[in-house]
Amino acid sequence: MKNLKILLLTIALLALTALAGVTPRAQAQSVSSAKWTNATFTGPDPYYCPSFSCTVTAYKTGLTTAALLIRFTNNNPGASIKVISAQLGMDWGNNYTASGISNSSPLTIGAGLTSSITIPVNPIPATSAASNLVLHAFIPSWSIVKYNITGFSGTQTTNFSNIPEMAVYSSDQADAVASWQQVSFLSSSSGFSLAFAFRTPQGSSLFQQAAQQFAVGQSQLMNGNFTGAKTNFQSATSFWNQAVSAENSHGNTLELNGGLGSYGSLLLGIGAIVGGVGAIVYAIRRPKALKTP
Repeated sequence: MKNLKILLLTIALLALTALAGVTPRAQAQSVSSAKWTNATFTGPDPYYCPSFSCTVTAYKTGLTTAALLIRFTNNNPGASIKVISAQLGMDWGNNYTASGISNSSPLTIGAGLTSSITIPVNPIPATSAASNLVLHAFIPSWSIVKYNITGFSGTQTTNFSNIPEMAVYSSDQADAVASWQQVSFLSSSSGFSLAFAFRTPQGSSLFQQAAQQFAVGQSQLMNGNFTGAKTNFQSATSFWNQAVSAENSHGNTLELNGGLGSYGSLLLGIGAIVGGVGAIVYAIRRPKALKTP
């Protein structure tokens, strides 16, 4: 009898072991990637990145179209999940929730698949609440996805990780950075080559004033004087347009061989210069952005 009991116990244990091998196990889910969308500006920013070695994603204060797009992966090999909520906490103290997801309307993600979750961050707060002088980060303990796994009881949670930082721009800051982008071809490295393209004394003088205003504006931007930078960049644009007008009034063609390489000789119109040559020179001179998480 004793041997029979031992035999039956052994069989039961083997059966349980076999069942454990086929029973699905809950796997930790993860945010596979995340990015900010509908930004006011994305690129190198002289204030946050004086060496132009990083990329900044920024939103103008008051904006109502900002959002974080996350890609959420179901790591379970044999079970779907139902995402019932997603919450993002930012360091200025506000929490934001995903749109279109709830207990009654969950997002179903099949086994091993990835889906997108959008979290609106609206509106972008005033700079008195979210400083425009620092980059802002999410708070991991406040940033959570809640979901249910098919075949398992209870609600599971996963915290966010690797959400890129973002910036909040004041109105003047946003305008200053936009103007800086437009006239960045007047930087010392590019402007030196452009100077030789002006043949008339008036055009050359106006160009020098444009370059000087740009240099002052860029210094102010790097030091956080956004109102002053905006004013000087606008002056730089005005002097540049006057310089081009002076050259064109004499029927001159600006020779830009040195600064623009193979683009050769271009007749620069007042309206086209910022959108054309400025964009080309900026694209050539722009440093490679660092990888963001």
